[in-house]
Amino acid sequence: MPAIPVADDAQTLRTKPVRHVHCSTGCMSCVDVQTRLDRVRQSRLAWYLFACAAIALAATAAWCLDASASRLAGVSLVILTLLGAALLRRRDRAPLTVLAHAYARSPAATSVSRLDDTTVVEVNAAYLAAFEVTREQVIGRTLAQAGIIIENTDRDAVFTELGRRGAIVLPELKIRTPRGTAKTLTLSSQVVEIAGERHVLSMFSDVTELTQLAAREAQFRELAESIHEVFWLVDPGNTRMLYVSPAYESMFGRSRDAVYADARDWMQAVHRDDRAALVPFVALGGNLPRTVQCRIVRPDGTVRAVRISAFPVCDAAGVVSRIAGVVEDITDWLALEEQVRQTQKLESLGLLAGGVAHDFNNILAVIGANIGLLAETAQDASDRELIDEVERAVGRATSMTRQLLAFSRKQVTEPVVLDLNAAIADTRKMLRRMVGDDIVIATSLEPEIGRVRIDPGHLVQVLMNLAVNARDAMAQGGTLTLTTRNVQGKAGPMVMMAVADTGCGIPPDIRDRVFEPLFTTKGVGRGTGLGLSVVHGIIDEAGGRIELRSEIGLGTTFEIYLPAVDAPADPIEDVAAAGAHGHEKIVFVDDDLHVRATASRALRSRGYTVLEASDAQAALRLLRDHGDEIDLLVTDVVMPAMDGRELAEAARKERPGLRVLYTSGYTDDAILRHGVRQAEVAFLEKPFRIHALAGKVRQVLDAA
Repeated sequence: MPAIPVADDAQTLRTKPVRHVHCSTGCMSCVDVQTRLDRVRQSRLAWYLFACAAIALAATAAWCLDASASRLAGVSLVILTLLGAALLRRRDRAPLTVLAHAYARSPAATSVSRLDDTTVVEVNAAYLAAFEVTREQVIGRTLAQAGIIIENTDRDAVFTELGRRGAIVLPELKIRTPRGTAKTLTLSSQVVEIAGERHVLSMFSDVTELTQLAAREAQFRELAESIHEVFWLVDPGNTRMLYVSPAYESMFGRSRDAVYADARDWMQAVHRDDRAALVPFVALGGNLPRTVQCRIVRPDGTVRAVRISAFPVCDAAGVVSRIAGVVEDITDWLALEEQVRQTQKLESLGLLAGGVAHDFNNILAVIGANIGLLAETAQDASDRELIDEVERAVGRATSMTRQLLAFSRKQVTEPVVLDLNAAIADTRKMLRRMVGDDIVIATSLEPEIGRVRIDPGHLVQVLMNLAVNARDAMAQGGTLTLTTRNVQGKAGPMVMMAVADTGCGIPPDIRDRVFEPLFTTKGVGRGTGLGLSVVHGIIDEAGGRIELRSEIGLGTTFEIYLPAVDAPADPIEDVAAAGAHGHEKIVFVDDDLHVRATASRALRSRGYTVLEASDAQAALRLLRDHGDEIDLLVTDVVMPAMDGRELAEAARKERPGLRVLYTSGYTDDAILRHGVRQAEVAFLEKPFRIHALAGKVRQVLDAA
């Protein structure tokens, strides 16, 4: 770009400078702008500077409107060049005094510097304010000498580029003033020729606040576009959407363009049953902030629950200028909330079920024990038949209480290392009687199956519950297949046991609910809704998991995965076959009179001497009175004042090595945590049969 010549009168300024009041030499750098402009009246430099200031202001305003700063500045330089050339061709001699004042008071910070050594020759008042300097600090000095630090640009490189190109634009110049103030400026520089010497005319615009505002806007936009919630802004009348974040498209499945065109387009996604309730919310009015909950239907038909919140945004005068809002997808949160409610409900049901089962077990224990005594003395076949019928009824009732206890997680377990193949073989005869002759029982058992740790009674209960479900699903007959396989799980080797049927299958809409307690699809009187929930609880307690696969018309498969145990299977002793007679002295403790009396009677009939106690204190008195004569303490776990574990500890302080047998049909979790664990102590679950009690007593007495 060619340099712009100025009038010849400038030569006079160079050869005969006017001394400035602050200068003893009269150098050009110290000449006041008013004096200089008066001496070069023939030139149009003042016109040029005045136009520069005006165009700089226009460029800054355009920059505020988000235009390209570098493009505008470049255009302004071209205009300035053409304007300067046009002014030089003018023949009229307009007075320059007014123009000098206009330049001095221009709001655009402007400076003139020498191109060769970068020293500042002239600045206006706006420059002094922008850079926070005085004339004495800057005139005749470089920016560095004046204490002005340019942080993101090499000033020497800028002047070198100016010398090569004749003009330069820097849309973002970061400086630090001598007072330490950090600022961001835009710079437009043009090389001009004054009296045969090249100078640099520079205009600066302070865009610090605009830059900070743009940075805050960028941060806000980054935040709004990163969160999963939808953020939106509308005008106070809720008629024009000012902004909506990209999450709107993923949450609603609708285009943002549509909601920009119509601020209420999002209402089309609201479930038709919820739209009426949203009318007051859409109207907004003065009742803000406000929150509403509704359902939306996505284009693919999925329904999601959302919470929409709106709040006012006020200007400095307190007048609402915009309305902002957030839309949250609360579908998963509502599902979790429902799960918590169900859990609380189940906990209440579990407490009720456990309490009922505990009391009912005591009743069954009395019935079962007395039936056992009758069976041992009955001679008549008809009497024996009646006794057998009562025993079967007690068995069914016992099975139900066990399911209640398993559901309430109050059942004491006795896990042992089991061979699943052997356990299935032992259970197969019982399953055959349960499922009927029209169902074929098939097995596919891996020969070298791994061992698992689980309560044998619980495993039988799992197989029974799954077999009953399979039988009900195969009303016209079919095949029940039991399978075992060694598999590799994420945490290590596992053993898989599958129970499959060829029945009607489970509909997809209820598969997620089959393990819910009290959920059943069977008719009234045919199902309790506890079977599968008990199975799930037992497997979960054993450290495993259960999976369901089902197809309508083809059947259902339950796959149970249990951790494999690297240990030999424990021998399963038949305590009832031990004969269970003896002569030892036993203290029997139970707070239920009927249970205590019946059990004591049964043990006495087998030769034992039994001392009865209704509570722990009575038992301790008996132990003190009889001393070393006592061979065994049989105690209920849950008793008032002092529980069975505490009684056993107190007794062993007086009689170290005293053998203890715990009995209970209901064991509180706190008692279990305090030491009554089936894997560590002798335990007999209520309700027990007479032969089971006698056998367990004999087993404990004979233990080393």
